[in-house]
Amino acid sequence: MDSSILALALAALKKAKVANERIDALPKPLAPMGTLGTGGTIESLPTASADNYGYYYVVITDGTYAGQAMKAGDTTFSNGSAWVLVPSGDDSGSLVISQTLTAGQTSITFSNAAILATSFISVASEAWYESVSQTTGSVTITFPEQSTDMLVQIMVAN
Repeated sequence: MDSSILALALAALKKAKVANERIDALPKPLAPMGTLGTGGTIESLPTASADNYGYYYVVITDGTYAGQAMKAGDTTFSNGSAWVLVPSGDDSGSLVISQTLTAGQTSITFSNAAILATSFISVASEAWYESVSQTTGSVTITFPEQSTDMLVQIMVAN
């Protein structure tokens, strides 16, 4: 093999190794795991560990989880050594509601007395949604048909 080609190949391999090391050093993305509380996906948090790093749950029942007081609408995620609380901010007039869109469904409806026809609605989901319809007491979000269950959240601000 020509020495200049070999030098180019070795340089490319060295760059690829450095790039892979940089990619491996990136933090893991957050992974939605469902809801936390009575009737939720889980009712108590496991010990935070490297195995559940990046997992997050949306609280559906006020309570104490992993030693922290949490309210419905809060989110908690594992940083690999502890569960970190992200308050919903509902004390300032906003409310976060979560539900699961079941595989095969194309729409999901949120019902809550705090939803007004004039409320600001923000949607968070793992997939693009097609439309949002809002009336006093409910919000309906339409999606393309999903092949797996998906957590959908709305923030309602009045």
